[in-house]
Amino acid sequence: MSSDTGSGAGSGLGGAAGLLEPDASGVDQGRLAGMVWTLYNDVDAITALRFEVFTSPEPAEAPPEELLTLLRDLGEAWPDIATTRDAVVTEIGTLTDEQLAEVGLSGTQLTMKLSAWRQARALMLAEFDDGQPIDGATGGVLAGQESPAWVQVEERALTTQRPNRFKRACRAVSAALGMGDTVLGSLLRITGLSEKFKEGKEVVERLAGEVAEGE
Repeated sequence: MSSDTGSGAGSGLGGAAGLLEPDASGVDQGRLAGMVWTLYNDVDAITALRFEVFTSPEPAEAPPEELLTLLRDLGEAWPDIATTRDAVVTEIGTLTDEQLAEVGLSGTQLTMKLSAWRQARALMLAEFDDGQPIDGATGGVLAGQESPAWVQVEERALTTQRPNRFKRACRAVSAALGMGDTVLGSLLRITGLSEKFKEGKEVVERLAGEVAEGE
């Protein structure tokens, strides 16, 4: 079962119907917005699977109470963070080519950053493709929401399965989300709307890294 990044009806968080459609979004704006939309979807799917992703499948390896508390708190905090997506994507559509160029988010520089992120993301997706189905998995709060036509969302979505290689999957999650900072860090220099998401993403990213390196 897979989360759908590019089709389906909008839900309570807005979807395409809740977004302002820019009058003339350029190519780079569409590519950048597509990456950000996809990052939201990835964090959304991972958060929905947080107990399956960040705890060992071995019955003898009971997770510490501190980890369980963090996973519960993450689940409670994420819906509010997820509501920022539409405003972030809408503002990206209003940025000028000159603004994007000033922070290295246009042309060949953006292409390079997207390629690096896509490579890391492909390794993460492969870990979830090699997994076990989860009974009753329904996806996250953003699952099934449709993106506007100008937003170039990635076609492949994260498969909602429990990865077979627990720590390797966590390592891949940390790397893929971390690579997103090459864009989000630059974006924060010209917008103020992605700070909440960047910080929430970093919690998931660092948690994945800690679990991957744990004994």
